[in-house]
Amino acid sequence: MKDINKAKVKACRMSSFILSDSVKKFDSGNKLIDDFFKNEALEFDEKNIAATTIYYDEITEDVVGFYTIAAGIVSIKTSKIDLKRIEIPTTRETMEEFPSVNLNYFAVDKEYQSQRVGTAMMYHLFLDLVKSNYDHGIGFSCIFLEALNGAYDFYEQIGFEPIYPYQEKMYLSSYQMMMSVNRLIDLVRLDDGFN
Repeated sequence: MKDINKAKVKACRMSSFILSDSVKKFDSGNKLIDDFFKNEALEFDEKNIAATTIYYDEITEDVVGFYTIAAGIVSIKTSKIDLKRIEIPTTRETMEEFPSVNLNYFAVDKEYQSQRVGTAMMYHLFLDLVKSNYDHGIGFSCIFLEALNGAYDFYEQIGFEPIYPYQEKMYLSSYQMMMSVNRLIDLVRLDDGFN
């Protein structure tokens, strides 16, 4: 394990990251995520299909972690969820599709896991999203993701909630989760959602 406290971590967009050997060495422990990062993320980023942000150590040039986001629409059967979690316009009470920021991939290299790196990356993402919302008027109702079975507890600890809470965790390989934009803004404003 590498000590994150000895690293000088910087963030940049994947399309401007020039250390391709560092990308090839990245290993989160999840083949599906690693294959996307090594083989597809750059093309998705360059073609603006999805934006990948890389966190890397300036000293060792190691990729510490990354996330990939894209604009999307999340479909939610409003009759099956607690409607307090999403602000539904009163004139559209039957609305079931909501603008979202989709967190498509999120991973930390195995060498840096269990050091709160993922939490710090997530908070950085939240700050950027709130800034985009306020500074540029980019509206969205929620952050949406599909948590892999082993990552469910991490996302829940951060503040994400299952869209359909009745899903049994042991039977699925992934779980649809979300965080409302209001919860996101509260976490950033309070600056205590990650302590």
